[in-house]
Amino acid sequence: MNRKRAVTLFTLLIITPIPFFSIFAMQDFMGERGFAVKDAFNFDYIALLSDDLSKSHLKMFVSVVYDDLTFLKENDKFTAKFSLSFAIMKDEDKYIDSRQIAREVVTDDYFKTNSRELFDQVEAEFDLEPGKYRVVIEMIDRGSREPVRMEKHIEIPDRTKSPLLISGPILLDSVVVDDNGIVKLRPGMSGTVFEGVKSIWVYFELQAENYPVTVDFTYSLLNSKGEEKINGKFSRYLESAVLRDKFPLDINEFPFDDYQLVLSAAAGEYSTHARKKFRIHWPELPPFIHDLELAVEQLEYVATNREIEKIKQNYLGRRLEFFLNFWSKWGEDDVESYRLMEEYYRRITEANQLFGSNGWRTDRGHVYVVFGPPSEVDRHPFNMEYKAYEIWYYFETNRRFVFVDENGFGDYRLKSPFWGN
Repeated sequence: MNRKRAVTLFTLLIITPIPFFSIFAMQDFMGERGFAVKDAFNFDYIALLSDDLSKSHLKMFVSVVYDDLTFLKENDKFTAKFSLSFAIMKDEDKYIDSRQIAREVVTDDYFKTNSRELFDQVEAEFDLEPGKYRVVIEMIDRGSREPVRMEKHIEIPDRTKSPLLISGPILLDSVVVDDNGIVKLRPGMSGTVFEGVKSIWVYFELQAENYPVTVDFTYSLLNSKGEEKINGKFSRYLESAVLRDKFPLDINEFPFDDYQLVLSAAAGEYSTHARKKFRIHWPELPPFIHDLELAVEQLEYVATNREIEKIKQNYLGRRLEFFLNFWSKWGEDDVESYRLMEEYYRRITEANQLFGSNGWRTDRGHVYVVFGPPSEVDRHPFNMEYKAYEIWYYFETNRRFVFVDENGFGDYRLKSPFWGN
């Protein structure tokens, strides 16, 4: 069996609150078939402060995880080839600049080709004037020939109108300083820090209109509940207009969660601040899982109540182990099990985006999670004779689902379970 293939047509027996469901088919889907498109790479950037005040030096980092590449065996080595194209657009459709970069990843260890921790990082740089930009990034895996596209909106500040300006911060895996004292940036996986890392470097740049001057910095780290977990302060004496600096952030004791770093600077009557969001994450879990406790509850479409309660008990702090063991029984190996888990929680994430913050619990969300995006949706808005309703068709499995908005507030309820075998 090919360990790198997409998950298709896995049939799992489940217990579900909607009576007609007895089969769970893990079907592969692409964005054009349904509602959403996945991200197959990670993105981060920083606008570095150049000597020319009219521009900033945009430095972008794209991290492509080994497990998301197609490796082919060549002699005794495994090789993956891919290309990345970067296009900078302004005002949505005005072309500014572009770059295309070809990459090759080689390893002699087959197991590394399935790693979620190893990644290849690609950098692209542009000099840009102040304004709002749309960055379009497209990756083509030379093995699968499948393009994946991502769009990000960024803003380059007007440095001539900022008496005090912070650029960044950005998280670094490592800090390398060359002979000229210039810091070479080595970011992590675009805002993802794996649990067990003791500390990370925070790099930033600061521009001051008036100098020499002493700048007082404060920083705080907030968790997903807004609770402050770390705070600190330091001062720097600026002898020139731009400061390039870094400081360590101790995260050894912090659990799996989403965090926000707030960095503030004050000099005389002026002050400014900047924020950086990142996540402390387990590499064994797909990026769609932000809260393990919630992820356990969301197993209800594929697990029995007894299985869920066993994981919830967290016996001797082994919740993650029990959670992974649950998924391991569905795949023939760890890679296949990961693919199933990733697909399931991707669909839950998309259902929440489509049908509300708890969209996965709605009838439409339930069908979406179990069967994936429909082949076609036939929508019928409200009129004087009928309530609003929509019909979802799944041509490959010969199924049809009818949802009716019973109260007129978008609460669509399932009325027709299935059509065909």
